[in-house]
Amino acid sequence: MFESKKALVFCPKFFSYDIEIKKAIENQGYDVELHDERPSTNIFIRALIRLGYNDILKKKIESYYLKIFNTLTEPVDSLIIISPECITPEILKKFREKCSNIVVYMWDSFKNKPQALDLIPCSDAFYTFDSDDAELYNIKLKPLFYSNVYKIDELSESPQFDISFIGTVHSSRYEQVKKICSGFRCYVFFYCPSYIVFLFKKYITREIKRVSLKDVSFSSLSKKDVVSVVINSRCILDISHPLQQGLTMRSIETLGAKRKLITTNKNICHYDFYNEDNILVIDGSVTKNQIHNFLQKNYKALTAELYNKYSVDYWVKDFLRDN
Repeated sequence: MFESKKALVFCPKFFSYDIEIKKAIENQGYDVELHDERPSTNIFIRALIRLGYNDILKKKIESYYLKIFNTLTEPVDSLIIISPECITPEILKKFREKCSNIVVYMWDSFKNKPQALDLIPCSDAFYTFDSDDAELYNIKLKPLFYSNVYKIDELSESPQFDISFIGTVHSSRYEQVKKICSGFRCYVFFYCPSYIVFLFKKYITREIKRVSLKDVSFSSLSKKDVVSVVINSRCILDISHPLQQGLTMRSIETLGAKRKLITTNKNICHYDFYNEDNILVIDGSVTKNQIHNFLQKNYKALTAELYNKYSVDYWVKDFLRDN
């Protein structure tokens, strides 16, 4: 039913998730054209976008999208935009001339990317991973996905780490991770998209004032390295952003890998895969004994239907079927 259909996808390059989405759509019979949602991979430009200075880049953004628009020689069945930071309502209206269906998905909250709100009336379907945003703006709630490389299943016979954390440095994450990991065998990796963003958040907004430069990497881990850490971990630690209610990609990947999860996101208790043997929800008062006791519990396997539901293949299939 999807034969000969064409999809145009704009998605930020982030831990290869854009490639995973492209492959999954192609598996549904679509010819997929993939572009970065941002006009450049230049560190300085990416930093300006991340910090919300899009007006400075207005001409560059418009030129980038117009160039792609002019290359479209045939109608597009689905224009799919993932986590928009740059695209504007005016640009979407231009693409409407060649795209019969426009779908937007947010894997960030509107509190972090308020400009994306302007795209709701320009879209045929609008999804968010954030339950609060879904209710407040009357848009569809759709949790994130895990890619097939996280179908790990078996725990290493001698796992190297009790707990592992891999994530972007923001808010109070650094302090929380250090506190939770103290006394356990842990792998910790903090990532920052650029040196400029790090300096801005450390010295201007003071958001990460206690974070040392030596504790942060400006190069992300490869997918292979991330999977290797997960294979060798009993449990994954997730510290959610204070402005987000949606479940992180890391939470869903942990589900796919059949690993235990420690998270600060209380909303996870309302999801169908929640099981207290597998997931420990914590706050500032968590004790070492609580974590230790949780780690000693055996992982409780869920149904195949639940695991499949959150895979990237189902995520995309559901996405395309709805539209």
